[in-house]
Amino acid sequence: MTPLASKQTASRDYILAHITEDLYRQTPISSVIIIFIVVFFWLALKSQTNSVMLNVWAMTLAGTALTRLLIWFVRHQNPERFSNKTWLNIFSLSCVGVGASWSLIFLSVNDWNNLALLAAPWMLILGVLSAASVALGQHIPTFFSTPLPRCS
Repeated sequence: MTPLASKQTASRDYILAHITEDLYRQTPISSVIIIFIVVFFWLALKSQTNSVMLNVWAMTLAGTALTRLLIWFVRHQNPERFSNKTWLNIFSLSCVGVGASWSLIFLSVNDWNNLALLAAPWMLILGVLSAASVALGQHIPTFFSTPLPRCS
C-alpha cells in the first residue's frame, strides 16, 4: 500500500469513527424526546381519533425508540463489538424502524374532513423531519432511511 493510500484509509476510518460517535451521542436525548412526543400527542389525540390505531402508533414508536436506546446502550458498553461501519448500518436500520413508526400516526385519523385533526400529524411529521435532517445529515444512508418511510 502506498503512503498516500494508507493516509486516505486512515483518514476515512477517522471520519467514519467520528460520524458514528456523533450519531450515537444523540441517541439518548432523541429517544427520550420521541417518547415524550408520543405521550403528548397520545394524550392530545386520544379522544379525537381511532384510539386502537393511535395506541398501535404510540406503542410501535415508543418500542422502536426504546430499541434504538438499547442499541446505544450495547454500543456504549462494548463499542469494539462491531466495526464503525457495522454500527452505522445498525443505526440506519433502527432509523428505518423509527421513521416507519412515525408514519403510523396517519392510520389513527378517522375524520379526513377535519382539517385541524389532519394538521396535527402533518405538523408533527414535518417538524420531526426538519430536526432529523440536521441531526442525521452527516451520514447519507441514515439521512434518507429516516424520512423515506414517513413520506411513503
